[in-house]
Amino acid sequence: MLELEYTYTEQPSGWLVGRLDMYPNYPTQGKDAAELEVMLADIYAIMQDEKVIRVFSHAFSENANLRSLFVTK
Repeated sequence: MLELEYTYTEQPSGWLVGRLDMYPNYPTQGKDAAELEVMLADIYAIMQDEKVIRVFSHAFSENANLRSLFVTK
């Protein structure tokens, strides 16, 4: 299992825009945290040229804009 940290902001429309901390130049969006994490996992897979099998879990940080995404390969 791999832990990936990311930051996100909530837009006025309610959508979340986030980016992996290790790849800050590649933002993505989702209608909720679960969808955003799937999109972030896809970015990680593309950047690593590997397939991420699934989003395993996530942990919420006290900082409302910092989350950790756990993925399995």
